[in-house]
Amino acid sequence: MTTTLATRAPRWTKVSDDLTSGAFDGNYAGMIERVGEKWEARDPFGALVGRFDTEQDARAAFEPAALTASYNARERRERILASVTAVFAAGATLITAAGFLTLAGA
Repeated sequence: MTTTLATRAPRWTKVSDDLTSGAFDGNYAGMIERVGEKWEARDPFGALVGRFDTEQDARAAFEPAALTASYNARERRERILASVTAVFAAGATLITAAGFLTLAGA
């Protein structure tokens, strides 16, 4: 899956004192919401980008370089998880095959 990221930061609109919404070229880019003492940044799909001490730090998380690093890290984790899962599945298949061969030979 390929995700195309914006080349510049979104335009922010203050909805309320505790909520800011971002848009890029008319498309929803995400939101920043105060939750307790922290600011939570969420991408357009509602996934948590991070929790920050200030609203400015949360906005910085939507800068193109920050988003690229975030998405790259997520994709790297998914590839590692898929590799580990494949290794375990292959091991389970080999153990099962060995068990059937043992039963067939007995």
